[in-house]
Amino acid sequence: AAFLEELAHGLGPDDEPFLEAALDDRRKPVRRAAADLLWSLPDSRLAARMAERSVPLVHAGALPEACDKDMERDGIERTPPRGIGARQFWLAQLVEATPLTAWPLELAARKGEWRNLLRAAWARATLRQRSVEWARALLGETPELLAVLPKAERERAAGSLEEALA
Repeated sequence: AAFLEELAHGLGPDDEPFLEAALDDRRKPVRRAAADLLWSLPDSRLAARMAERSVPLVHAGALPEACDKDMERDGIERTPPRGIGARQFWLAQLVEATPLTAWPLELAARKGEWRNLLRAAWARATLRQRSVEWARALLGETPELLAVLPKAERERAAGSLEEALA
């Protein structure tokens, strides 16, 4: 697992076959580290699998029925933290692991059921995938996204956030 964490520096498409193989390791920390890294590669096979799972659910306003072995292999945790429903927890993880390019940016302003769950998952995906467009769309509720913006824009946005909070 520690070795895989070192791959985070300079991670690229050439690392995908090794990381896919690590998803089948018998040790959970190794599988988790591999999945975390693959979640950062928006053109990976894992990313495509996540999009296949999550996009239809979000568009239908539905929740996953179960967390199967294939989802677990791809890094989805089966057991939610206390106070969160399992199906909502699974959906949040699926959305977080899906490439942001799979979503129309207008969804960031979406109202309705699971709005907060989806926005939080997209914010985590934005931090991982370093998407400036999504950072701009979600910034008002997630100040941590300032880190994704270019320096000059980050400084202007930080000032605006300070004024809004004052």
